[in-house]
Amino acid sequence: MEPYASVTQLESGWRKLAKDEEVRAAELLSRASAYLAALLERHGLSGSGREEELAIVCCDMVQRKMEAAAIAPVSSVTQQAGSFGQTIAYARPVAKGWKLWPEDLELLGIRRKSAGCMRIAIHGAGGEEVDW
Repeated sequence: MEPYASVTQLESGWRKLAKDEEVRAAELLSRASAYLAALLERHGLSGSGREEELAIVCCDMVQRKMEAAAIAPVSSVTQQAGSFGQTIAYARPVAKGWKLWPEDLELLGIRRKSAGCMRIAIHGAGGEEVDW
């Protein structure tokens, strides 16, 4: 499968990547594209005619993934001067999955499912509808 976006498109909307980042970005773009293709299929949507939207969402997903990997998940730091000392507590690791934001879903034409309520007809013993 051809990725929905290229490394050049990612760079033009974000920043210039180092050589080692380009390799990682290419792989992540491929994985994000596979994820988006499966998502569209699950919702009964076609990728045809949505190339620009798919490229935007694909680049945004990869950018978020690459930025999250660069952040040290530190939850607290304690330092002490007398007799030295330092404590660093690491937070829970960042989620490994792909996160789509509401605007991503809207751009792709995917609507969130919602629940509703339907009034039912209740009938009495004689078959007439009872107002409730």
